[in-house]
Amino acid sequence: MLRDSHRVSAPPKRIITLSMSTDEVMLGLVEPERMAAVNGLLDDPVSSNVTALVKAIPHRIGNPTVEEIMALQPDLVVVPDWGISPSCRPARGGGEGGCLQRGAKESHRNP
Repeated sequence: MLRDSHRVSAPPKRIITLSMSTDEVMLGLVEPERMAAVNGLLDDPVSSNVTALVKAIPHRIGNPTVEEIMALQPDLVVVPDWGISPSCRPARGGGEGGCLQRGAKESHRNP
């Protein structure tokens, strides 16, 4: 269950997700032209099943800083909940372009 919800005024045109798996999911939902950047691992046919789709997307990211994300001028940033770091927190209140994707939780703990 998401705790926060946001309404956007128009469909996003410059999307960034901060994980390879969310890039792949997003590319199943929107046209590649709407992606501002994708994870560099999506170019690797051993790691990715969407190599053909990402050829037209000009920017690659790995573990970007807030400044690197904002330089790409996204109108939607999808951040998996397991990937939230202190450097991402300032961006969470930055307007209507934020989304928290719930991911898998640790299934067991060491004693």
